[in-house]
Amino acid sequence: NITGWTYMGIYNYYSDEAIIRNNKVLHKSNGYNYPYGILNYYADFVEVSGNTIVGNNAGGGGYGIYAGYCDGSSSAPVRIFNNMVTLTGSVNNTSANGLYCFSGTYNKVIFNSFYTKNASTSTSAEVVYFYGSTGCEFKNNSVYNDGVARVFNMTTSTTLQHDYNNYYHSGSSAVGNFTPSSNSISADPI
Repeated sequence: NITGWTYMGIYNYYSDEAIIRNNKVLHKSNGYNYPYGILNYYADFVEVSGNTIVGNNAGGGGYGIYAGYCDGSSSAPVRIFNNMVTLTGSVNNTSANGLYCFSGTYNKVIFNSFYTKNASTSTSAEVVYFYGSTGCEFKNNSVYNDGVARVFNMTTSTTLQHDYNNYYHSGSSAVGNFTPSSNSISADPI
C-alpha cells in the first residue's frame, strides 16, 4: 500500500519496460491540489496493471493515471489494464482525470474502471482524455462520472481504436470530440 502521499503516489520517469502492478495507491485527503496517483512520463513500453487508485482531494483536481510521452510499438504497446481508479473529492474541477494520455504512441488501455465525482460543466472536464496520441486503443473500459462533466474526450489529432466501452454520467453529453462505437453502451454501472 502507498498511503498518505500528497503530490505523487508513484512517479515513473524516463524508464523502459517498467512494470507497475498490484498496488493500492491511496491519496491523503486535502493534500496537493493536483495530485497524480501514478505518473508515467517518458516511460516507454510500461505496464500499469491491477492497481487500485483512490484520490480524495476536496479542493482541486488530479489524475488517477497520467501517461505523458509514453511510447510503445504495435507489437509491444504501453499497457494499461485491469486498474480501478476513483477520484471522489473533485466536485467541480476542470482537471480531474481518471486517465490522461498525452502525446504517446501505441497506448493500449483495456479492462479498466474509472470513476469520478465531477460537477464541472467546462468542455475541458472529462474522466478520460487522450491528447495528441497516435495508434492507441481504448476498449472494454467502464467510465463513470457521478456528475455532469463529460466522461471521455480526445483531440482531433488523436488516432484511437475504441470499442466495447461503457460511458455513463448524469449530464446530457457524455462524450466530447468523437462518436462512440456501436458496440459501446451508456448504462449505470452501479
